[in-house]
Amino acid sequence: MFTSIRHRISIIACTIATAALGVEFSMASKAAYAVVDLLTCTGPYTASYNPGLTLLEPKQTVVSFNSTPFTCLISTDPTITSATSNSGAVTITASCTLATSPGEYEATYYWSNGNYSKVVFKETVQAKPGGQTVFISFGEVKEGQFQGAKATRNLTLFALDLLQCATPSGVTSATGTDTIELTGL
Repeated sequence: MFTSIRHRISIIACTIATAALGVEFSMASKAAYAVVDLLTCTGPYTASYNPGLTLLEPKQTVVSFNSTPFTCLISTDPTITSATSNSGAVTITASCTLATSPGEYEATYYWSNGNYSKVVFKETVQAKPGGQTVFISFGEVKEGQFQGAKATRNLTLFALDLLQCATPSGVTSATGTDTIELTGL
């Protein structure tokens, strides 16, 4: 198991409280044991939906995503100041008011020092505070730099346009922030 239930609840509670207050959220509080922050990077995120998300009808939707360059404010490796990640797509059941977890997925991060980390995310929790959609995924670096480190990804999509949700075509894109944190014990 990647984190304790208490840690997960803390992350969800902090995310909901932070989103409700309109404050940018980068990472939840740490558990009582010593965790070493290896890396924390944040950047903008764009998602496209096909078909678009409508107000009340959850349906199979292909979500194409693109994270643009991340800025790395915390890093134990001084040669890492920024990163990019791979684009991709997942199929979920979603509407403007509901979204299912994408299940297990991979993301590859390319660091400014020329190295990479392939992360497998196995667990995702989701909340919709204040109209925003927040996905918090837990995984592990399986390949590349930081192999064996624990990974937490916080993806926050800003509130959707409810008027657009009410149209037949629905919402076809959203923007937000994407934060990756790698930790080791």
